[in-house]
Amino acid sequence: MIVKTSFKSLALIAVLGFGFIAPVSADEDETPLSEQMDELSGSLKRLRRAESVDEKVALIHNAQGAVVKGLAFLPSGFEKVKDAKELAKMTAGYKKMTGQLFVLLCELEEAVLAEDEEKYDEVYDKLKDIKKEGHRTYKAEDE
Repeated sequence: MIVKTSFKSLALIAVLGFGFIAPVSADEDETPLSEQMDELSGSLKRLRRAESVDEKVALIHNAQGAVVKGLAFLPSGFEKVKDAKELAKMTAGYKKMTGQLFVLLCELEEAVLAEDEEKYDEVYDKLKDIKKEGHRTYKAEDE
């Protein structure tokens, strides 16, 4: 008897076989939100080395996409807040700051398209500031 295995079959076996093993690694604290923020951060770091306008715009679009996807998640630590009103206030503040981040990325895109280096540097500095403020305000103490 000849057994034909496909890639899908092997993938299914791997998922079923290894799906019950909890990974123990440095990425143990990785959350869907932190994955999006890593994508955002990576895009912005690569932006400084990008040479063409098209390359820069593509990286900014990637960063914008990560911000939008990140809105579907809340920072870790929010689940510890038991008061519904306090949680609602924190969530609204987080979404507001995330919206401001998106607007800054749009301003950065405009600066790139206009090839305005002064405006680009100004907006990039604002992005660094909002990152610090967001981490100070919303990043869990144990991270």
